[in-house]
Amino acid sequence: MEGKDGRTERATGKRRNEERKKGNVCVSQEITTVLALLLGFLGIKYAVVHGMDKIGMLYMEVLRVPLGTVWNADTVQQWFIAGSLFVGVLLLPVFAPTMIGTIIANIGQTGPFYSLKTLEWKFSALNPVNGLKHLFSLKSVATLLLSLMKALLVMFVIYLMLRNRLDEISHLSALSPAEGLQWTLMLIYKMVMVIIFLFIFIAALDWCMKKYQHEKGMMMTKKEVEDERKQQEPSPVIKKNQMKKMRELSMQRMMAAIPKASVVITNPTHVAVALEYDTTNMGAPKVVAKGLRLVAQRIKRIARENGVPVIERPQVARDLYKHVKVGQEIPSRFYGVIAEILAYLYKMGQGRIRNQVIQKPEVVEAAK
Repeated sequence: MEGKDGRTERATGKRRNEERKKGNVCVSQEITTVLALLLGFLGIKYAVVHGMDKIGMLYMEVLRVPLGTVWNADTVQQWFIAGSLFVGVLLLPVFAPTMIGTIIANIGQTGPFYSLKTLEWKFSALNPVNGLKHLFSLKSVATLLLSLMKALLVMFVIYLMLRNRLDEISHLSALSPAEGLQWTLMLIYKMVMVIIFLFIFIAALDWCMKKYQHEKGMMMTKKEVEDERKQQEPSPVIKKNQMKKMRELSMQRMMAAIPKASVVITNPTHVAVALEYDTTNMGAPKVVAKGLRLVAQRIKRIARENGVPVIERPQVARDLYKHVKVGQEIPSRFYGVIAEILAYLYKMGQGRIRNQVIQKPEVVEAAK
């Protein structure tokens, strides 16, 4: 599918939302009409079946009015109100389903939707040239052909159903008025139901065509898609500020974790890596902070202020900084050398290591 002016890309979510706000949604009036017609006709059937008794009761009420009744303003008003209520109750089963069907059909096609832009005044609508263009456009021709097809279809259905019942129609005079009326109403009911179901098929085809035209009309060029993507991306300044803020937050979390560390391993001046080890909750020591130069100096200063041991192991510090991220446990290849450091601190009784480290076989062996 390719849209006009060489548009080859499907509409993005942003474009769809913009078009929806403008009132450009896919709606088939055929679906609205056929659902309103179906529910309205079912309402007529209910009103005819259950309204005959009410009409009879009204007729009896009229007959009970004395011939010598004086008709004044109050009497006329009373009968007018009673008649209006009677007509309203009689027609309610027709109008209510029709209105409900219209609402359901529109909401079912567009979802909950409300736009004031469709009510805005447009001077271009008064331009007769634009009116002629719409009148003789391909869309108008298609609408006209669809209307003609529906009219021909209705006449064809009526012709077929009447042709098959010519014998019954010829014998209607032999029936009583009530029986003749019942037969006629049943025939009309069958005709209308057949026509409605045919209209449902036409409405489905119309919706598919409208959906295709709607999608085709919203298609975009590759440049429009690319421009929209660039507009949605934050500017370089915002990106820079976001990265700066993320680094600051990461640094704050890292510095806050240093007082809980078990040991800080240094280069001694350019690299510092803080490890935490809690044998009850961790399978291996975890890197909680690391840094170079000024950050390394800051890590060592916070460690000393909080009584965390600082050990100089240049190669170990460089390897840990290079291969282990903050928040990760150390790989197995570091177990031996880290166990040796922890065992040494345990043996020397420095810092809090005596309370944090429970000697495992490899630690014990290293300590020995």
